Amino acid sequence: MIITEAGCTVYPIVVPTPRSLRTFNFYLLEEAGSLTLIDAGVNSEECWTAFLTAMAVNRLAMKDLDRIIVTHSHQDHIGIINRITFDHDIPIYAHHESLHRLKRDRDFLQFRIQFFGELYESLGCGDLGLQQVEKLKEAASMNEHRIAGDIVPLYDGDTFADMQVIETLGHSPDHIALYNRERQWLFAGDLMIGHMSSSALIEPDQFGRRTPSLIQHVASLQKCLQLPMVKVFSGHGEPIYLYKELISKRLQHIYRRVNRIWQLVASGISMPSELGMALYKNLYISDFPFVMAEIIGCLDYLEMQNKVGKKRIGQVWHYFVF
Repeated sequence: MIITEAGCTVYPIVVPTPRSLRTFNFYLLEEAGSLTLIDAGVNSEECWTAFLTAMAVNRLAMKDLDRIIVTHSHQDHIGIINRITFDHDIPIYAHHESLHRLKRDRDFLQFRIQFFGELYESLGCGDLGLQQVEKLKEAASMNEHRIAGDIVPLYDGDTFADMQVIETLGHSPDHIALYNRERQWLFAGDLMIGHMSSSALIEPDQFGRRTPSLIQHVASLQKCLQLPMVKVFSGHGEPIYLYKELISKRLQHIYRRVNRIWQLVASGISMPSELGMALYKNLYISDFPFVMAEIIGCLDYLEMQNKVGKKRIGQVWHYFVF
């Protein structure tokens, strides 16, 4: 549904998917004679057709498009950028931690493989960790998602097109949201999804440090809780109106999960991989990288609260309660 308010119009582009995400959402924002695309779906004919249809139906031409803004570098948010910029040279804006990811910098991708190999070994993941590293090696050899064109780095607090860049790390180390204070709109990317929780995924930053993803995600949700908002445009699913209730619900879920991990450590389960198996059973195998991201994120949170400590036995970290 098109949203118009005092000279500003949002044209949502919503592409259904059978996945749990339900939809891929990206947005055309027209204001003061300027046209911005926020995110770009997946690289599929469905998303490309939906974009072209939205432009045509609303009497917009490719020459009208002034910029693309990326909330984060995941593949379901950058998909059709290269199709757009192939014949239409416009700037792409993204968080400064996105640049080496969007350009698929070879050195960074190789370093990232090494990072996960060492990480999964230190968590006691064994063969499942090795299998995940092999998947990363296969993905690194594919360059069809390398973003062409100029990328302008964004930093927390930057403003343009009547929007403020809000750094909202956690789901990824390069995540931003875009806030229009006058209209109290937030383009939230994957920070908030109405029908499901957003994972805080493990990643290295450009200097090789593991990001404290869950700690960051909680801080990002708490930051947005302080913003007055009437509408949140999410990267997936329906728009969000009762954002305070949703953020409170997501935070309570995180706190319960952290407490459950503490209980398991207190019971004597010390190895992160064993915590994953105990808590998630078969999902530990089928959703391995997401399970381990949640386990290590909860352990980070408990460490921050001084509720657990860790010691290295051989190559593997073991956790204990104080």
